[in-house]
Amino acid sequence: MMKHLGLFKLLYLLVISFILVSCGPALNANRFAPLTTVNTAESIEKPYVILISLDGFRHDYVRTYNPPHLSSFINEGSQAASLIPSFPTKTFPNHYTIATGMYPDHHGLLANSYYDYKKKKTYSIGNRETVTDGSFYKGTPLWVNANSTGMVTASYFFVGTEADIQGVHPTYYYNYDGKVTNQERVDQAIKWLDMPEETRPHLITLYFSDMDDTGRRYGPNNKEKIKEALLKLDSTLGDLFDRVDSTGLPVNIVIVSDHGMAEQSIEKLITTDTLVNDALYNLIDNGVILNIHPHNSEETNNIFNQLKKLENKFTVYKTKDAPHFEYVPKIRTGDPYK
Repeated sequence: MMKHLGLFKLLYLLVISFILVSCGPALNANRFAPLTTVNTAESIEKPYVILISLDGFRHDYVRTYNPPHLSSFINEGSQAASLIPSFPTKTFPNHYTIATGMYPDHHGLLANSYYDYKKKKTYSIGNRETVTDGSFYKGTPLWVNANSTGMVTASYFFVGTEADIQGVHPTYYYNYDGKVTNQERVDQAIKWLDMPEETRPHLITLYFSDMDDTGRRYGPNNKEKIKEALLKLDSTLGDLFDRVDSTGLPVNIVIVSDHGMAEQSIEKLITTDTLVNDALYNLIDNGVILNIHPHNSEETNNIFNQLKKLENKFTVYKTKDAPHFEYVPKIRTGDPYK
């Protein structure tokens, strides 16, 4: 029987308390092969967990649009009205916070893209080489912890699962491909649950980007488009819930999101090259927080002072003076310090 654990905004120790999980080899050439492939006798007796991420799922979507399957799921389980994401509220930092229970300044992913001065390399979500490089990822995500307990795991997408973190991948996993349909992901999750118990994964992660994609394209206040995307996603989840129930296995389902979304106007857009000569620096990422990387460290004070004079809709800090948002690793910001 499926046990509903509810819709959560962020997940930390909750999932960790439910799972002692493990990792092992891959199914085909699109996945790679750690060593653990078979559950230990102790692991076989553990319940199953499906961790589902709904990217960009704002806290009020269910209340506003009443998707039938998610609403029923929440009513039959547990929920949090909302939780505060880690800072910054971006996809990769928050997903890896969910996986590790650590703030970005401890797990290392402080943005979707950033420059690491120690490695002298830029990490970017669009760069396959860095996304799959386990040395960028600190902490111990759930599937790596799982590996140490002798429990098989699987992932149809989740931040970090493609990387060899501590030399470990989930037992079964896929490299991210946004063209893979939600139905294909659900079908594979059920196939995993139908495997023999010796090789059946006890932790499965699923990722759906529908609400994030729609919100970014049309805005989170576009009721027609948001409702359309939500009901389509809800139908997919309803199919998953029904098919999980039909397995008869003790499955706990946990649904989380990495961040919400707020409507913004073009009038609030700030282009940095209108403030400071952009020939003096590089910007690795954009959004509500920017890391400015001067080409010459001697220009740091000059750039800072120019921006400080123009502060209005923004605030500028040197890294060592920045407020403590559990965010600032010394070697991965625009103004590194010792």
